[in-house]
Amino acid sequence: MASQSETIHDGIHELSLDLSASAYYSEDMAPVPRSGRRWTTRDMAGLAIVMSACRPIYMLASGMI
Repeated sequence: MASQSETIHDGIHELSLDLSASAYYSEDMAPVPRSGRRWTTRDMAGLAIVMSACRPIYMLASGMI
């Protein structure tokens, strides 16, 4: 369910409010408009694979201390 502050195109949510006046706004963490998004399914799959390896590698490294 979309609120008045967001729009949905092809199942992708996009914020339509201007949040730049908020005390918590940061240009680095601001929502990226749909036209600025460059990640594809391949990028998401690669991220998921790399993130799944994080915990086993951490456990292996902590065992070596």
